[in-house]
Amino acid sequence: MNKQIEKEVYELHQAFQGWYNGSIASSNIEATIGQRLSGNFYIVFPDSTKHSKQDLLSMLSRDQGNDAAYRIEIKHLDVEALSESVFLATYQEWQYWDRALNPNLKLQTSSVLQIINSELKWAFIHETAIQ
Repeated sequence: MNKQIEKEVYELHQAFQGWYNGSIASSNIEATIGQRLSGNFYIVFPDSTKHSKQDLLSMLSRDQGNDAAYRIEIKHLDVEALSESVFLATYQEWQYWDRALNPNLKLQTSSVLQIINSELKWAFIHETAIQ
């Protein structure tokens, strides 16, 4: 299962990257990102603000295709099974935009994924900026 969780972490972040660089059409936000998130999903950004699934999808909708050079690099990914159906993934997320060679933003991210009705869903994501 850990390999499946690792694959999901990479795939969701590839979807974010595709969304921001415009390679995913705006009509596909639910299929590429929304369906991966549980109904009660939330994200905590580095500024400590908490946002629901709908908040996140609305923010993403406004930023679709805003940087053709945007990319995300996942580093130091570790997955721990908390139970048979709940998993903790911790990793660093390095974000590059405006063709930067060095990351514009580095985040330490902790995410909980869970199996709901036989489907893997993101329960929450908590991001902390790395200085």
